Amino acid sequence: MSPQEAIDLLRKWMQENRVIHVSLSDGNDMLVKLLGRIDSIPGDILHLSLTKSTYSLGPYTFLDLPLSTCEFEYSDAEHAPEPLRSQIKGHDALLYIYRPGFILGFAVLPPIREWAKL
Repeated sequence: MSPQEAIDLLRKWMQENRVIHVSLSDGNDMLVKLLGRIDSIPGDILHLSLTKSTYSLGPYTFLDLPLSTCEFEYSDAEHAPEPLRSQIKGHDALLYIYRPGFILGFAVLPPIREWAKL
């Protein structure tokens, strides 16, 4: 996926107010998990935080990521290999963002209006 396609997809998810489970890994033994929504994407900087969440932690729980030096991989959640597919049941998309030294995995939930169907 090209950087512009990824930015367009992230902007779409921002407009839809999607809930995103973010996993940050160094590819070895470090794993960090966050839950949030995309606040803004000015230019090529992604701002994701809990600010829009019901239980906001305000400006202290966030992710700012320059996207211009990243590589991207997209997949529908239903096409993820097992055991990952079972772990992300209920999500509808995966976006992997690769930067030197770490990998971000975005597991994206469907729009809130569709949650009743899960």
